[in-house]
Amino acid sequence: VWDRAITSADPPIVASHFIHRDFHHGNLLWDGTSLGVVDWSAACAGPPEVDLAHARFNLHLAGHGDLEPAFIAAYRAAAGRGPDPQWDLVDAIDCLPWYDGPGAIAGWNGLPGAAAPDARARVEAFLSRALAELGE
Repeated sequence: VWDRAITSADPPIVASHFIHRDFHHGNLLWDGTSLGVVDWSAACAGPPEVDLAHARFNLHLAGHGDLEPAFIAAYRAAAGRGPDPQWDLVDAIDCLPWYDGPGAIAGWNGLPGAAAPDARARVEAFLSRALAELGE
């Protein structure tokens, strides 16, 4: 699935915007009424679609893929657009340098669920779904 993802990843050229570049649920703070985004150290100019892909990828990596539909609905309501499977491939491929054997993605071990024995299977299911959506 990784070989197919690498071969198939061909994200469209899109306008660059200010993005977080590490946007995921671990970088959100919620006090019951307000939502804040923290850890802006990776912020840069780039495609906003990659922030959406990264957040979704992290939900799956952490074992919370069941939260994805609600997250996408909220994102669509706020941004007026939804996910693009090309960006899902690009973001998942970005984790390859940190992969360190079955059951762990080195460097992401602080994210709950990332070191679980089924973490790799969840990531590969995420990739497989993106490939299927692209007809690959």
